[in-house]
Amino acid sequence: MVLEKSIVRRYVTLSVLASTLPVLSIGLLYDRFTGNALEQLLGEKISTHLTATANRLAAYIEARRYQIETLANYPGISGFASARKGETSDEVSALLQIESDLPDLYGILFFDADSRLILAVPGQAASGPPYWADRPFETTRLPKTTLGETEIMGPAPATDGDSGWLILRHPLHGRQADKVTGYIALHVRLASLT
Repeated sequence: MVLEKSIVRRYVTLSVLASTLPVLSIGLLYDRFTGNALEQLLGEKISTHLTATANRLAAYIEARRYQIETLANYPGISGFASARKGETSDEVSALLQIESDLPDLYGILFFDADSRLILAVPGQAASGPPYWADRPFETTRLPKTTLGETEIMGPAPATDGDSGWLILRHPLHGRQADKVTGYIALHVRLASLT
């Protein structure tokens, strides 16, 4: 009887080991390779999302850049901000009002050659400085990036109840093409970009 128990015990032990070891090794390999495959798929998905987001942001900035360059080259724009109140062109005023009413913009700004704000044309989304607030409108501390002749200023984060924004600014040239007489800028809502 002792012999039978011994042979049975050995047979059961060997059978359990023979069936358990391959299952455990396959389980460990499966876990390892599944984890690597999952990490790779997630990495590719995140990379695809980041690339798509970067492309959308670049297309948005490029559309605004084209808009500001087109406005800067419109006849009569360079003299609009410096003209006196009855001498401004109704056609230029109407064009600026239409362009500033885009929901992505707070408005259109005009700066002199020394980068001081001289005129703000509010759009439908205009709020806060420089349109309706008595607080100063500060752009000197903003980071600047240049794309050709166009300069991107900002973004300025939301503060004191005002929303965030950024500025796309393009130089205006007078009669001499190499002399900058001022700047025209789109005051873009940061929420439109994000």
